[in-house]
Amino acid sequence: MNIQTALLPRSSSGYDAATVPTGLTATAISSTQINLAWTASTDNVGVTGYRVYRGTTLIATVTATSYSDTGSSFDHLQLQHRSP
Repeated sequence: MNIQTALLPRSSSGYDAATVPTGLTATAISSTQINLAWTASTDNVGVTGYRVYRGTTLIATVTATSYSDTGSSFDHLQLQHRSP
């Protein structure tokens, strides 16, 4: 399993770059479910959510600092944060 964190591109509108989510954990619940949890990103205007990818496919956009994936393949998951 390969779980990555990545920053989204920032606009030039004066936002401070958000911190990278930290403390990412992945807990296998079964052969078809994995639970992800992480510590929130921060910036000067407030991070509004996170995008979870399987490979290059977006599978979820969440506002919480956790996600439960019931997909069939967990070989490559990626987490990105998003700001306004």
